[in-house]
Order: sequence, then C-alpha cells, then structure tokens
Amino acid sequence: MASTDNQATPFFRQRIVVIVVSLLAMLSATAAVWLAWRAWPEMPVREVVFVNVSAAPFVHLKTEELTQVAGAIATAKVNLLHADLNEIKTVVEQVAWVRSANVRRRLPGKIEVSIEEHVPFGIWRTGEKSVAVAAMVNAAVSKESSAENNTATGEPANQSASEPANESAAAANALINTFGEVFKATLPKEAQAMLPVLGGPLDSSKEVIVTFDQFRKQLAAIERKPGEVQLSVRRAWTIKLDNGITLELGRNDAEQRLQRFIRAYAQIADLQTTGINVDLRYASGLALRRSSSSRLPVFTSTSTRVKPAPQSKTPPRIKKAQKAKRI
Repeated sequence: MASTDNQATPFFRQRIVVIVVSLLAMLSATAAVWLAWRAWPEMPVREVVFVNVSAAPFVHLKTEELTQVAGAIATAKVNLLHADLNEIKTVVEQVAWVRSANVRRRLPGKIEVSIEEHVPFGIWRTGEKSVAVAAMVNAAVSKESSAENNTATGEPANQSASEPANESAAAANALINTFGEVFKATLPKEAQAMLPVLGGPLDSSKEVIVTFDQFRKQLAAIERKPGEVQLSVRRAWTIKLDNGITLELGRNDAEQRLQRFIRAYAQIADLQTTGINVDLRYASGLALRRSSSSRLPVFTSTSTRVKPAPQSKTPPRIKKAQKAKRI
C-alpha cells in the first residue's frame, strides 16, 4: 500500500506543474497580444460603407442621414481597432427606417454597416378611438385653424380650405412593419394612402397584424379588402372595408362573425351600400345602420327583411338581438 502511494504522489505533482505552466503560457500570450494591439500604429477609419442586407438599393432610407453618421465617425478620428462597434450599431439603429444594423471592421481602414430596412405594412394608430373619427376631427381642426390664420392675414378663407398647401408633402407617422413592429418614420401622403390603417393598444401590434391578415383572407371570398382594422382597449374588433362599410365584430368569435357577414353579403343588397355600419355583435343575425337618426332593419335567416321596432327607451341593440336569428 505504501509503495502505491509513493508512486501516485510524483504523478499528481507532474500534473500540477503542467497545469501551472499552461496557465502561465496562456497569460503570457494574452499579455503579448494586448501589448501588440496597444502598440499597433494608428489606423484611422478612412471609409464607412452602408449595405442593404437584401442586396438591393435602399427604398426609404435617405442617403443624407447615412452620410451624417459616416461624417460623425470620421470627425471623431477613431482608430479602426479601437472603434466601439456596439456604439456605432446603436447610433445607426436610431436612424429612421433602420430596423437593425450589423457593424464589422474591414482592414486596413474600413467599417462596413449592414442594414435591414423597415418594410412598411400599414399606418399604426394607438388608442380606442375610431381611426375614421380621429381623421375627421383632425381635418376639421386643420380647416378651422387655416381659416383663422387666413382671416388674420387678409387671405380668403375658402382658398385655404379647398386648396391645402403642400398636399403631397411628407408627414411623420407611426407605422407598422411586416414583423408587426411599430416605428416612427416619414412617408409621403400619396404613399400613406396606399397603406391600410391598423390600430390598438401599445402591446397589441403583432396580434393586430396577424388578425388583419386573417380578415384579408376571409374577405377575398367576396372580393373586398380591409382598409382599417381597429382593436379597442376592451379587445373589440372593428373593420372598415375598402368600399366604406364598417363592421363591428365585438370581442368574441370575430372570425366567425365576419364569416356570417360574408355569407349574407351576396344575398342582402343593403349589405353592399357604401357607408353603412353592420353590427355583428349578436349570437345570431346582424343589424344595419347609416347614422343615429337613420336606422336600417335587422336581417335574419328566416326572412329577407324585418321592419325595425318602434323607437322607445329600450336600447335598439337589445330589441334587435331578441328578434335576430343565426344566418
């Protein structure tokens, strides 16, 4: 037993010596590399190159903004080897239309920035208010303020209201990209008119874009498109179609209620009237209205048209829900 212990002791000592020598060698190599890096001659950044990850020209990203970033890097006179790539990445990603950036060093004096550009999917509106109502209110306020300004300067008020200045000028908006991410960017008004309007609470953008796509697939059966999709704070869905019809789907079974409208669309002529509001927030049936003063009848599956009940203090929707049957 004693001889075995005597043989094992030198072996372990040798192992310890090897480990210590290896650690010292690694530390020495690391120190040599660090000293060589610190002693490396100045290598200034001579060029900053921006490339699109899609290998195509940038669509919305402005060259002037990228030139400013490159100029800031050149002005700082940083050494290529000492440049903080994470800091450059952060600065580039603050530029409008930049979704993400990847920064690399390219010897002898170049920094290459690969950029993924935002692809706009639609205009984003946050809040419970109807997008159409908000737009009408903003338009009315703009016309009123323009009229007041023109009156003060002696210009005709009707000229400003009928011919707004810089109609095609760009405006900064909250947009939603194809990943369901909300971002701020400037987009010309003619380009905004081509995009759908989506809205909902701050944390609902991805849910809204997925549901929008589902609604779009369903409405293709009747050759209609959703122009606006809104999710309220109470989680109720509202759709405005491309022909001006508004659909109130409520909080539950939105896709099934939309399918009910699609089945009835070709059968009931009034459902194709521009500007009407279709209320589908019932277990069965649907109700139509043009405005608070002009009501359309409730439609059911057993009869083509049912006369509306006389006006009373009972809320109209409750009466309609009692008479409506599933379509």
